[in-house]
Amino acid sequence: MVAMRRGSERPDEYVVYSAHWDHLGVARSVLQDRIYNGAADNASGVAALLEIAESFTLVKPERSIVFLALTAEESGLLGSDWYASHPVYPLERTVANINIDRMTLLGPTNDITVIGYGNSELDEWAAR
Repeated sequence: MVAMRRGSERPDEYVVYSAHWDHLGVARSVLQDRIYNGAADNASGVAALLEIAESFTLVKPERSIVFLALTAEESGLLGSDWYASHPVYPLERTVANINIDRMTLLGPTNDITVIGYGNSELDEWAAR
């Protein structure tokens, strides 16, 4: 699923919010609990993605906002790889991808986890 909210000032620059929704079904190779319990691992991220998308109906963002729900991530990031090879919006105009793997189930916090800190121009933003 891909959706976009056009930006007002820089409509040809894109901020991507992504989440995955593929942790479903059962594993045949697991003997005990064979169910893929994806409620925390991806249902919470997709729910957050949908809430963020809804919140952008109330404001006009400066940059265009892309909402991207990926699949086949548990099989080796196949959805992400496919999008990177076949982008709907130009990657050279994509200024950020904020991926939501899962939301905390513990209630409100002031913490975030950044994978790849030091490799992005978003480090200062994340620190704030």
